[in-house]
Amino acid sequence: MVPEELTREDFLSRASVQKAIASGQIPLGLDLETVEAVSVEVEKVNNILVLSEQISALESVIYHFSVVSNRLYPKGHVLVVDASDEFDYLRDLSDVYINSGLSHQLFEQMFTELSNRKSNPKDTETFIIIPDLGVFLEKFTSKAEEFKQLYLEGPKHGLHFVIAATKAQLFKTDAIVKTIKEDISFALIAMRLYDQSVVPHKEVSREERLNTDEMYLYNKEKYTKVKILSNKD
Repeated sequence: MVPEELTREDFLSRASVQKAIASGQIPLGLDLETVEAVSVEVEKVNNILVLSEQISALESVIYHFSVVSNRLYPKGHVLVVDASDEFDYLRDLSDVYINSGLSHQLFEQMFTELSNRKSNPKDTETFIIIPDLGVFLEKFTSKAEEFKQLYLEGPKHGLHFVIAATKAQLFKTDAIVKTIKEDISFALIAMRLYDQSVVPHKEVSREERLNTDEMYLYNKEKYTKVKILSNKD
């Protein structure tokens, strides 16, 4: 039975979650039908889009992802780019927290890290969390070419962008948005699939609305509805 509220302790105690961790995968939630862990091999994931119509839903998924990628995945390393200074609560869930005052250094630091990893590969998967695409675009639209290079080359060397966006933000005419939309093979979607057209699906208008602790895990045109950690945890 799916628990009414999924705590970190409950999630971690489950055999399927432990099995995923032991096999080097990252457990991203519980399948709402089988109540087993839904996990992925990060090496097979490029970048991750987090999508919803509601800011609160985006925050719930970002919180959940930060916990599982940093606390439950041994190879995980979390870098948060908080260009708006509105996500200070992610500081304790990250290895590196970049606020608005330091965000101008992001691309220089990322290119240095990418270069270092090309010459000296690391056994670490770094997740570069962008909790608000709208603010990121305001700050870095002029860096579209640099972003594209990092976005396409980074995953080959263990650097993965995790970008939280509303549906409306993905319809902006912007070079960075274009890069993101051209490569959506993996996404965490906290809204009805029927209400979006960013990824393909087979849902109809009768699709149920998601609870605040539910999301779809979309992976290469397949999707699974999962239970995630309560952000009260």
